[in-house]
Amino acid sequence: TLALSGSVYLFNAVNNAGNATIHISGNTPNNFYGAVTNSGTISVDTGAIAIFYGTYTGPGPVTNNGALAFNAPDTFLVASSITGPGSLNHAGTGTTTLTGAYSASGPVAVTAGQLAFGPTLAPRQSPGVLLNMQKLSITPGNSLDITNHDLLIGNANMTTIENEILNGLGFGSGTDKITRSEEHTSELQS
Repeated sequence: TLALSGSVYLFNAVNNAGNATIHISGNTPNNFYGAVTNSGTISVDTGAIAIFYGTYTGPGPVTNNGALAFNAPDTFLVASSITGPGSLNHAGTGTTTLTGAYSASGPVAVTAGQLAFGPTLAPRQSPGVLLNMQKLSITPGNSLDITNHDLLIGNANMTTIENEILNGLGFGSGTDKITRSEEHTSELQS
């Protein structure tokens, strides 16, 4: 077990192998600048922050009860399953694709680049394709790719969700609107 309790800066590669656990706690950022290979377990406590600036590879699971951020300028895949009520922020200018199971329920923010949820072979309207987010925010000019997934944003009405999506697309408020067809898809109309 490797215990990190905040204000940690790791510049070298980290290889979390076998049954090992990286336990992240404290209320200041734990920064991973080198490549992280996780075949063990990563646990992020409530109030803790884990920021990945370099590449991250799985398939070890991540339990996120705090804050998890991907801040890399590159394009990379994250094969780890991610669970828990903690927040997820994509702050890097590259594209991060989550290919592992994502059953976390916390808020998701895309403040830079693109966050994508990888392909799934699960049938539509099944738990395998449902993304349940407490809140979603997308900074204008950045994107969230949820192709072949159903999106559930908790405690938000349709107007709030439409405004977040329009703001993320850089349209803001006005005459733009989102409409839903009978096939449960959404499209943008100006």
